[in-house]
Amino acid sequence: MITRKLGAALAAGCTAVIKPPPETPFSALALAELATRAGIPDGVINVVPTFKNVIEVGKEMCENKIVKKVTFTGSTPVAKLLYGMAASTLKKYVALDILNAIAHLLTFSR
Repeated sequence: MITRKLGAALAAGCTAVIKPPPETPFSALALAELATRAGIPDGVINVVPTFKNVIEVGKEMCENKIVKKVTFTGSTPVAKLLYGMAASTLKKYVALDILNAIAHLLTFSR
């Protein structure tokens, strides 16, 4: 899921912040490491793994005025929460893929 959304962000010239699921952060961290090895500059792909501050990180990503797009793949209750947070700053783009799966949250800024 990360690569599908991240590829589009990078192709559009955006940077990305990835908040992987707290239970499984390793694929996102490995992707960031591989991107660095491939020559992607520091700061283009950012990973914020957290287990304790999940709500605070999500809130910052959704309410920060620098962030232009929020995309999420996961459950309906979490999607509703993120959509409500993103509405406070009138995000131009909020993409929600609602599944019964563990999800990654990406934010793009340009």
